[in-house]
Amino acid sequence: MKDTNKAETSREAKALRVVAKGEKQSRAKEKPSAATVEPGNGLSGESIGLYFGDRVSQFCRLNLAGEIAGEGRLHANTASIEKHFAKLLAAVIALEAGTQSGWIARLLRHFGHQVIVAHPRDLAAIPSSK
Repeated sequence: MKDTNKAETSREAKALRVVAKGEKQSRAKEKPSAATVEPGNGLSGESIGLYFGDRVSQFCRLNLAGEIAGEGRLHANTASIEKHFAKLLAAVIALEAGTQSGWIARLLRHFGHQVIVAHPRDLAAIPSSK
C-alpha cells in the first residue's frame, strides 16, 4: 500500500510541475495582462501549483524563468498554509477546484496572493496545448 501511495504522490507532483510549466509557457505567448506574472505588477514573479490530497498536500514553486524554485508538502489546515504562504511575496497560485478550494483560496488571497481555482477538466488541456 505504501508503494502505491509513493507512486501516486510522485505522479501528482509531476503533474503539478507539468501544469505549472504548461501554464507558464502558454502565458509567455499571451499579451501581458493583470494575471500575467511580471515584476512590477505587485507580484513576485513566482507561480505556485497546489495539490490538496486527502492526507498530504503538495506544492511546486516556479520562478519567472519557469524553473522549479521549490517543492514541498503540507497539511490542508490553516496553520500549515499560513506557515508556508503567509510570508511569501505575492505570487500567482493555481489550485484544483474541490471541497476545500473555497476556504483555501480565501486564505491565500488574504495573504496577498492572486489565486486561480481551476476546474479539473480544464487542467488536462493545459499540458496538451502548444
